[in-house]
Amino acid sequence: MKKHWVTYVFKQFERIYGFTDWGKVSYGASDSAMVIVAKTESNFFGTQTPFPDDFISQEWLSEEIPFLFDSEQQYPIIEVKNNQVVVNLDIVAPAFYFLSGWQEYNSPHRDSIGRFPYEASIQKKLDIIDLPVVNYYFDILKTAIEKAFEIELKVDLWEGKETGVFLSHDIDKINSGWLEGGFNELKKGKPLSAFRVASQRGIGKDVWFNFDDITELEKRYQATSTFFFLPEKGKYKGVNNADYSISEIKVIDSIINLNKNNYSIGLHGSYGSSFESGKLRNELQNVPVKTTTNRFHFLSWEQRLTPSILDNSEIEKDCSLGFSEHYGYRNGMCHPFNLFDLKHDKMVKVIEYPLHLMDTTFQQKKYLNIDKLEIPKVFEKLHSEAKKFNGFTSVLWHNNFFSKYKYEGWSAVYESILASIDKKSTAFISLGSAKR
Repeated sequence: MKKHWVTYVFKQFERIYGFTDWGKVSYGASDSAMVIVAKTESNFFGTQTPFPDDFISQEWLSEEIPFLFDSEQQYPIIEVKNNQVVVNLDIVAPAFYFLSGWQEYNSPHRDSIGRFPYEASIQKKLDIIDLPVVNYYFDILKTAIEKAFEIELKVDLWEGKETGVFLSHDIDKINSGWLEGGFNELKKGKPLSAFRVASQRGIGKDVWFNFDDITELEKRYQATSTFFFLPEKGKYKGVNNADYSISEIKVIDSIINLNKNNYSIGLHGSYGSSFESGKLRNELQNVPVKTTTNRFHFLSWEQRLTPSILDNSEIEKDCSLGFSEHYGYRNGMCHPFNLFDLKHDKMVKVIEYPLHLMDTTFQQKKYLNIDKLEIPKVFEKLHSEAKKFNGFTSVLWHNNFFSKYKYEGWSAVYESILASIDKKSTAFISLGSAKR
């Protein structure tokens, strides 16, 4: 492990807990440190291998957690030796592995549109997709620091509340409800309903142009959200982008109106912008209001290119890192963290707000294809994990999933998620709410 890799990991811990006295914390043996974290002698990071061969599982917070690069059980995980608090397992190297996207950088596997697939991930291999493993590692370090320094480390990120929820909507289609929704009504044997849906095109009001419906629903639950708008219309290299132009008057007016009503606006970087230099910077200029927040269309991401592209843009916050095919923790975190650019071997200034749950993951046959009524249970499981660490849970619900045409019942599922959130202890994140 390189020294600046260790510094990067400690920096992410510092972002969460505010601890800064790193001169008294040692990664590896030290006579003077108050806290020592065991350092494995693995040469894994000198290779281009996506997965480590060695790992063990041990229990922390009543969960079996994988400790990569260790090959022997160590009990207890934390103990006091010679007036030093010692963490007997390496938690720094595996934290770097997950946060840096090492497996993606070194894996040859990509899907049909260039994304690293869940099926090829260590989360799939170890069955840990629903555990924020880096937060467990950090909790071990937190416990050791608290014991050694006789202090209590607290998280103060969510406007004084215990946890956060980040609600968002990717706006891919606002002009296709008349066609897709109408066709779906015909398939259900409802020709009159299909006619009513299609006829709205004639008066310029598509059933998927429904931002007022979304905001009215969220206001009933004192919630706020972020809307990500696509800047390119049509296909790029055979992949669909938006069915609208961001320069349309009705789109511009909607974006400005949402922004005036305290809804955050983000760039939904078009397909191609995550792996072609300069494309993202140009698209950012087309958003009618100033924003420094992005999520890539189709969650497109190339670990060998995308961190550098973001770092060389005006983007400050990205929200793309989740698997399309599965809910859970792609980088093992329920907190924001700095991206790491392995190609240029440096921490990136951009803060990643990882994605944990998305509607299409459950709806599409090529993904999980699970009954949508199971989604609130999944949200509660993920949010329970976030609560353990005073973290946050990210939920993406596309605007067309609020329409009863083609997506009947999906709006009610989203509402049930809103209804389950304890407003007294949970802050709704508008991306400007995290203090560090």
